[in-house]
This record gives sequence, structure tokens and C-alpha cells, in this order.
Amino acid sequence: LLLTLLPATTAQAAGAITSVLLPLIGPLTYDLDCSPPMIAFLNKTVGLAKVVATSPAFKACINQAFRKGVRTPELNTGPYMQCKGEPGYGLPIDEQIALVLKATHSPNEVHMTCTGGNGNASAQVGQYGHQDAERFKWSGWLKGVQPVGEQRTLWWPVCDGKNGPDCRWAAYPWPFTQAAGIIWHEAMHTHGYIHGGENQKSGKKGCGYEDKSDDEWHFQRNTVPYIVGDCMSFVLAHSAQVCHVKDLEACENGGVTLVRGMDNDKCNCQTVAPALPVPTCGENRDRNDSPVCR
Repeated sequence: LLLTLLPATTAQAAGAITSVLLPLIGPLTYDLDCSPPMIAFLNKTVGLAKVVATSPAFKACINQAFRKGVRTPELNTGPYMQCKGEPGYGLPIDEQIALVLKATHSPNEVHMTCTGGNGNASAQVGQYGHQDAERFKWSGWLKGVQPVGEQRTLWWPVCDGKNGPDCRWAAYPWPFTQAAGIIWHEAMHTHGYIHGGENQKSGKKGCGYEDKSDDEWHFQRNTVPYIVGDCMSFVLAHSAQVCHVKDLEACENGGVTLVRGMDNDKCNCQTVAPALPVPTCGENRDRNDSPVCR
């Protein structure tokens, strides 16, 4: 599924490749280390993810995960426990959720470099509400999974140790589900949201939870980038399971078949909706220079 791309990707004077998607995120641009198959894989991923980002199920997931957490066989994320210095630190939970949902609908350019990242991907921590590109780098993860996103491999069986080499590590819609979560995770970093570090010990120190046990706080469970990425991946994967995977991309006009809510087994074709309504953010700023929303 590709959502109304320009006829072709073109090399730009700035040394990047650009594909323009419908306005939810702005132009999707790539460094020249991104191969055409990588670009095709990422275009499809973002096409799916943009529909998820404006869906009722994604909003419901964020709300539930932030307030009390989600514990299902498919998803273990939240509740949100703010890291010191983050946007909206100390604000009521309703306002914190509003700020995060607004960031997930940023109209900024997203610029990807396809090599050189840490972990699965990595981004510099930026400032909330920035209007320049949301930039991040993929690690070798992208090169490793991209071939499994090609059309000819989508319906290969899951590998069981006996049926290789034409088999998949996980069933479709993976790896699109994981890639979508990674992209939205990294975008949250560019808006100032953190998880304190790259492991539990540094995460506790960076976020201010050195006195908490791992059960009480975990950098991969209670922080904005992970909650947002987990909800993105979950809605896609859960919809494929509940709505039947063959129907996921069977909609017209670039739509995607998604569940209607977190606890809903009803499915319908959904397209990129207008930005989710969020409280108005005025000119007043809090002590972390984040907008005060009402």
C-alpha cells in the first residue's frame, strides 16, 4: 500500500531522495544510502502507519496505556511515568496525552538515513514543537528485514527450522508493524521525549527513577517513545489478526482495514483522517518551556 506518492522518487540538490505523502507527516525524504528497495519498504510502512496514527484504536491505545497501562498477550506497555525534563513535565495526564497525540501528528518532514544508527534506529533528542525535519538513522536492522517486506515473500510460512530458506521470521504484516513502531518511536525523540538511556540502569538515572524497582518502572514500558511505538505496532498487528490479514490492504483510496477500538472486534476501512482534536495550546509555557494546553 502506498498513499498517493508522486510518480517517482527524485534526487534532490540537497543530496537526498524525496517522496511526498499525504499531509499527516510532511515530505518523507531519504539519504542517498537508501536503496530503492529500502525506500519502497519504508514508503509502504509509512503509508500503513499514517492511517493507524489517525485511527480511533491508536488514540484509545495511547489513552489507556498512559493512564493505567495495557496488559494483553499481544501488548505490555504503560502506564506513562514522566522522565525529568520532558515536555509537559508535571502537567495533568490529560494535557500530557494531548501533547503526545499532537506530536504523533506532526506535519514536519521526516528524513531517514538508512545506515549508521544504533540499536534498531536512533535519533537526536530535540525540542517539542520543532518545525524542522524529524531526522533519524536506521541501523543494520533495516537492511536485514527489508527483503522480507517484498511482495514475493509476504505469504511465505513462518520459519520452523525445517522449511527454509523461503520462510519468514514472523508472519505478515511483520516487519511493517515493527518498522512503523520504530519510526514513530524515533519521531518522539525529536520532540523531546526520552527513555533516559539505552538500558535499564542508565534509563532509571536519566529519567529520575533510581529508587524504583524494575517492576515499578522500566525504560521500555513506561516512557513516551516506547508507548507510542508499541501502540503503533499493536494496532497494525492486532487488526491483521482480528480483521483477517488478507483484508488489511483491501480498501479503496489508500485505506487500511483496522479494528475500531482497543477492545473491539469490529473492523472497517479507514483512511488518513483529519488531525485528532487536541486541547488548544496557548502562548503560556511551563517551566520546561512546553506549551500549556487547555
